Amino acid sequence: MARPPSFPIRGAFPSADAVMSSLSSPVVHDDAQSALFDMGTHKAAGPDGFHAHFFQAQWKVGGTVEIVQNVFRGKKDISRVNETFLNLIPKVQRPVYVAQSRQIGLCNVTCKIDNQNIGK
Repeated sequence: MARPPSFPIRGAFPSADAVMSSLSSPVVHDDAQSALFDMGTHKAAGPDGFHAHFFQAQWKVGGTVEIVQNVFRGKKDISRVNETFLNLIPKVQRPVYVAQSRQIGLCNVTCKIDNQNIGK
């Protein structure tokens, strides 16, 4: 009887330690800047009321990277940064079911930057 082919997977996937290390690595200035400037400028604002355009226009003033880094370091209260509004936009005249609506999540720009930098 022929032996089935072997498919070695040892080393094919990162270790749990490597994954955890990458998730807790600090946010680099260039990564935060890239995440911010890749966002649409006037997409829906989050609960704080600011569009990405505000943060892009104020980038040289500073502060955005520090907020993001402080979230990763555990120095900033994440509940305010992670605050998100969920809006239902009806697809039909009188929706009865959630499926008859489009769901849109409105989160803060700093939260979006954090999310794009997790695991880099």
